[in-house]
Amino acid sequence: MYIKSEQIFDNIYAIKEDIDSWIVYAPLSGIILSCDTQDLVLLKRSLAEQVTNTDADTIAIELKNNEIQIPKNNLAPSQFTKLSILSNYKCNLACSYCYSAKGRSNKEISPVHLRAAINFFLGNASSGDKRSLFFSGGGEPLLSWNLLHPVLEEAIDKARRNHIDLQIHFMTNGTIFSEEIASFFKTHGISLCFSYEILESIQNQLRGKSKLVSENLSRYLNNGNIIYISSTITPQSVSYMKEMIEAVAQYFPGVNTVTMEPVTGAELYGTPEKLSQFYDEFDLNFKEAYTIAKSHGIQLNTSIQNITEHFVNRYCPGKFCLTPNGTFTICHCASSPQEERYEKCTYGYIDNDSNINFDIKKLNFLLSVNSDSYPECRDCFAKVHCGGECMTRRDTYPPEFMVEVCNHIRKNVLTEIIKQLHDEQ
Repeated sequence: MYIKSEQIFDNIYAIKEDIDSWIVYAPLSGIILSCDTQDLVLLKRSLAEQVTNTDADTIAIELKNNEIQIPKNNLAPSQFTKLSILSNYKCNLACSYCYSAKGRSNKEISPVHLRAAINFFLGNASSGDKRSLFFSGGGEPLLSWNLLHPVLEEAIDKARRNHIDLQIHFMTNGTIFSEEIASFFKTHGISLCFSYEILESIQNQLRGKSKLVSENLSRYLNNGNIIYISSTITPQSVSYMKEMIEAVAQYFPGVNTVTMEPVTGAELYGTPEKLSQFYDEFDLNFKEAYTIAKSHGIQLNTSIQNITEHFVNRYCPGKFCLTPNGTFTICHCASSPQEERYEKCTYGYIDNDSNINFDIKKLNFLLSVNSDSYPECRDCFAKVHCGGECMTRRDTYPPEFMVEVCNHIRKNVLTEIIKQLHDEQ
């Protein structure tokens, strides 16, 4: 579905709904209205400050009244409230869609680098502040548990002494369980998110070790740990989203939050047309799975969900992400020197004396890349919600694929706009 639209004033858009029917959308003013072509012509004149002596003059003033301010991005490392940590380049699975497979090695993060980063991070927090540590891949973080454990204890103690509200989260492939880890996580309220495809046939096809992961998930749940599930939806699994939710409800009671995200990678789809078809299938199946999840008391999430509730000029705020090499990267998907995007995305490093060095000019440049940086975003009515889309997808997909990514976002934004318009009427 091609969506015809135009920007008729700064952050005010006209979206064609039918032959003689338009939706006027002013997201920063919180206004959605419908009109015919004749009324749209009058409104354009009023927005250009040409008096029409019609209701369009009053409406134009209201449309220009931008009540919503788009948040600014962080400009200094000391302002980040989340530190992402890639513990190693090791992994005991071989996922078919892995974004970091090129960087595989036995290298682990240095305890010197880890302590320095956490001390810097917590050192910039004041009493009462909220901060979070997020351990993910790269590789499988729990393969480095013996290294991480003592540093985590120190971080928790430091946060407690300084009255910092520190939340800790781990992303895992689910292949590792120990009583020590489970007990430590429960004691300190550390959540564990299983990157898991839920159904045995899909898990084994795309990731492997389904039985082990299923058993470990149940072990952590039985121990009273906080468990979430994150599933990467691929062309092989997109038609099974409803069954995946039913399986969670049946086999893993206690998991009340599941996230499903479309996989990224042009080679996984082959053609832009197949990517477009996949997105349509994802949206349809997600809606049906969402209804089933709600009936079981499960919150099903995806990043594009309720997209019009968010206002950004950049897709993500940028990451304060420490790699196993002791470098800082803007994106956790660019974690190893073996990956093409690594040099582009790194903006700092820690030396062996625990000195932290940042290239602030490079960081500011990376954070300045937003919806204003892409010509195709200029007249797009979705740009204040998607912020120019994800840097990883833009670097990964050829232009003809990005067209379909953007069209998918516009379709979802338009669906929500129409729903809001009808609710108001």
